[in-house]
Amino acid sequence: MKAIGRVLREILVVLEEIGPARNSEMRMCLSQHTSTGMCKYLGRCVMRGFVVCERINRRDKLYTVAPDWRRLVAAYGRGHEPAVPLMAHQFAGRKFKRSIPTFGAHNPWGTNV
Repeated sequence: MKAIGRVLREILVVLEEIGPARNSEMRMCLSQHTSTGMCKYLGRCVMRGFVVCERINRRDKLYTVAPDWRRLVAAYGRGHEPAVPLMAHQFAGRKFKRSIPTFGAHNPWGTNV
């Protein structure tokens, strides 16, 4: 897992300072992010357990920082080996589907192979 980035830490600190807030209230505090970007970052925080999300109504959600978010952020991304990418020799055994030549009227070149 990757370590937590600067933007997520910034969002968590601001959310801790202002208390429970909606997406629009967070955007007023962090004006450099768009609505879509803020929603994406808050969703990532919820998925990782740093933020608790409570649905207010059909459209709005109230975000609250988790009580032990600093400990969770410090422990996140530690103790895991990075994924090993596929090497060139691992591709050699793969079989790819051959294209079948078309005959007759479907052949745009008019040749029968």
